[in-house]
Amino acid sequence: MNRYLSYPSYSDSSNKRIGQIPAQWQLIRLKHMARIKNGQDYKHVEVDETASGYPVIGSGGQFTKASKYLYSGESILLGRKGTIDKPLYINAPFWTVDTMFYTEIQRNTYPRYLYYCALTIPFGFYSTSTALPSMTQEDLGSNVFPFPSFSEQETIAKFLDHETTKIDTLIEKQQQLIKLLKEKRQAVISHAVTKGLNPDAPMKDSGVEWLGEVPEHWDVGCIKQFAKIESGHTPDKKIEEYWIDCDIPWVSLNDSKTLKVVDYIEDTKYKVNLLGIQNSSARLLP
Repeated sequence: MNRYLSYPSYSDSSNKRIGQIPAQWQLIRLKHMARIKNGQDYKHVEVDETASGYPVIGSGGQFTKASKYLYSGESILLGRKGTIDKPLYINAPFWTVDTMFYTEIQRNTYPRYLYYCALTIPFGFYSTSTALPSMTQEDLGSNVFPFPSFSEQETIAKFLDHETTKIDTLIEKQQQLIKLLKEKRQAVISHAVTKGLNPDAPMKDSGVEWLGEVPEHWDVGCIKQFAKIESGHTPDKKIEEYWIDCDIPWVSLNDSKTLKVVDYIEDTKYKVNLLGIQNSSARLLP
């Protein structure tokens, strides 16, 4: 960031999240940058996906089409229930569902600048702590953003369009590389455990279609012949005594997510005590 010139002077925004801003900038609430409006149920306007129509937008983007549009023009869509932390930008006639908000952007606000501002909203702070996260118009509208002149908003937005496109392209290339490396990794593992490491070893038919040939001196058998498979068990979570002063690692779905990255679980999010194990079907594993 050192290649960007500083402004002549800065002032304290009195907002901990924002900090100092250029002295000539203002602070403004989202509700003064755009009117926040509720989406509506789309069932009465839904058309066949193959037909012509207007996109129906949810938190994940378009998922069907509508015979009418709810709003035409540039707008920022914000989640109202469910996925609330993924603002969307659209510049075409559209319909959006009743779990979304859409915005009618004021003339003093450059739409793409508002979009980038929306990406900085601390959604975790505002969302309700329910099974289905939700946002209110009041909470959204109260968010404060730096507000430069319209021309500077446009300059900032176009700069971010350019820079984020480069970054997104790099991310996509890296993801493609990661995918290829994962495929290669799996191929190396599969070959080693089904064909061995000696390319000159005599081979025989395994009798298993997907396995094909294996080294002649190998045996072929089912997993149950070599290992015992059993289910995990959970001590009753309603009994507080089982989950106090715990030192025994208890593997749950919270921990299995790490297996997408590494091949082992180093530690567990939750631990249980011996009393919990003794009063359940769970048993201590080596």
